[in-house]
Amino acid sequence: MTALNDTREQLVEVRDILRQKLELMQEFACLAELLQSALKSREMDKFQEVIERRQRIIEKVNGLDRKLSHTEKINPGNLFTLSDDAVPGDITGEIRELIGELRQCLVRVREIDQKTKADLERDYHDLVRNLDALRTAKQARNMYRKKARQVEGYFVDKKR
Repeated sequence: MTALNDTREQLVEVRDILRQKLELMQEFACLAELLQSALKSREMDKFQEVIERRQRIIEKVNGLDRKLSHTEKINPGNLFTLSDDAVPGDITGEIRELIGELRQCLVRVREIDQKTKADLERDYHDLVRNLDALRTAKQARNMYRKKARQVEGYFVDKKR
């Protein structure tokens, strides 16, 4: 009976960690949308701020993942093989739902990030093209610009 209680306690711990992770990932998805809108509106300060906020969330999620990996007997990847009858209270079912919601959230983030990446690449290529045009225009201006004539100098000898 204690083995069942230990398993139940670990499942409750896993469930709580997954809830926290889902909450963070939902915030991460919102930040992905903010990142995309900041890029479209050319608000680079906001873009940088969102990047920093995303990094902090990634660090928190990594910490939760480390906690999950430290649960002794329960591996979240094996939760789908656990029987609902093995643990009362349908904790395993709730854990499965949380994992499903996490996957959906990750798919959403991935789609948004792919669009953002494509927009960034497009903007980068536009910038490179504009820099090349500027460089070419500067070279042409320097080639065809007449150089100012220099006036011949003369010296006055005041000793005489």
